Amino acid sequence: MLYIICLLSPLVYGQEIENDPQAKALLEQVERKIQALENVGYAYNLTIDPPEEEHYSVKGTFCQAGPQYHLDLENFTFICDGSSQWVVDKVGQEIQIHDYEEPSPDDLTDPQNLLKIHQNDNFRYRLYEPGSIEFIPKSRDFEYFRAVMKMNNSAEIKEVQLWSKDGTHYHLDILEHTYDKALPEGFFKLKPSDYPSFHVEDLRID
Repeated sequence: MLYIICLLSPLVYGQEIENDPQAKALLEQVERKIQALENVGYAYNLTIDPPEEEHYSVKGTFCQAGPQYHLDLENFTFICDGSSQWVVDKVGQEIQIHDYEEPSPDDLTDPQNLLKIHQNDNFRYRLYEPGSIEFIPKSRDFEYFRAVMKMNNSAEIKEVQLWSKDGTHYHLDILEHTYDKALPEGFFKLKPSDYPSFHVEDLRID
């Protein structure tokens, strides 16, 4: 895999890949749809295929309203109200509370960043095929060398694939979209009293 990347690198990075106007128009259509909503949610399956190892999958649901989000996985739940972030370890029965920090755009293993890859300044993009956009990193030193996002006819993200230089392939498959869902009060906050047997560790500075 690394040998192939080395062969391709002079071809890919030797060109100035400008953002394709057709791809930009498609992405703007996706953004307009999301920005008009109070909240947007996804049910997804993330498959990770490391080199020379068995692939594995992680199912989750993700709901976001501006800087607030609620990410629920099998063993962990992440909740953020835009100021604090709660991390619930369901197996270890522990809750950690942190000051919210926006995830680094360089960490594309985070499903949040994969869903927003079209906003990532590390990439240029172009129309790959109808409804699909290919992302190529601006720098040859970036950890990932290619990504592809596919949309459906309703300007909804269907899937995102990502290829890492270490040979790992990530495939995020969107199973369901929800829009402006009626959310229970306090959905983007966590009350430790709801987890009476869990150990709570408050790591916030303030």
